[in-house]
Amino acid sequence: MSSGRLQQQFIRLWQCCDGKSQETTLNELAEMLSCSRRHMRTLLNMMESRGWLTWEAEAGRGKRSRLTFLYTGLALQQQRAEDLLEQDRIDQLVQLVGDKAAVRQMLVSHLGRSFRQGRHILRVLYYRPMKNLLPGSALRRSETHIARQIFSALTRVNEENGELEADIAHHWQQLTPTHWRFFLRPGIHFHHGRELEMADVIASLQRSNALPLYSHIERIESPTAWTLDIHLRQPDRWLPWLLGQVPAMVLPQEWQTMNHFSSMPVGTGPYAVVRNNQNQLKIHAFEDYFGYRALIDEVKRLGAAGD
Repeated sequence: MSSGRLQQQFIRLWQCCDGKSQETTLNELAEMLSCSRRHMRTLLNMMESRGWLTWEAEAGRGKRSRLTFLYTGLALQQQRAEDLLEQDRIDQLVQLVGDKAAVRQMLVSHLGRSFRQGRHILRVLYYRPMKNLLPGSALRRSETHIARQIFSALTRVNEENGELEADIAHHWQQLTPTHWRFFLRPGIHFHHGRELEMADVIASLQRSNALPLYSHIERIESPTAWTLDIHLRQPDRWLPWLLGQVPAMVLPQEWQTMNHFSSMPVGTGPYAVVRNNQNQLKIHAFEDYFGYRALIDEVKRLGAAGD
């Protein structure tokens, strides 16, 4: 039996007994916890070995034994709550505490940056789940920021100073007013392990071509390995900046066949999505990222209970 499950059983037993030591029988205790007499004996032995109670059994059927609590259910409940909070198991925490306002306060006290087992972890609070992180769809500002950590594009616009930087493309040039050439880095990998191919880039740009801002892209082709040519219907000197926006970020060409891609997307960016549900979004630094490795190892966005 897991430690968490045993803690739950002890808290339930303590509550059924009103926290008072008493004379009782295995049958009565088994009825309280809705389990067999044999399993109740096993539970008592395990709880006694943890130092939570003592069980002085009396030989003979029908004789009453002595149950003495050495630990309060409230103290163990607090310990259990801290364990669940540390593991970011918010659903179970709400179920245990039973007070969403109290859970919300616990979450707030748990926020910030910490260093555990050699890893830098950042916890932040948010009030809406982020179930859609798909580039090119309608994204809020917070979702756009996360998408920039998960995906890469041909170029990158620095969020702090607005300057254009290299990303998947390490260099580019304008050959004519309507013809741009981009030179791509080799050896880039997606979070699921596959190496980035030119077909991924072309498919992603063709996908963004359906959006009004990218509708002037007439043709995309690759004349040589890791070289990408983009032909426009009309001149656009801002094209490199446009290709650094979230709608133009590169997805694996098989993204539509991948389960739950909108909420659990796969990109080539500095962070990979590990978990994304109603109560938590967790992203880890991607060790095979082609750029500078992220300084923070893990970012957890915890949902405010009840919001």
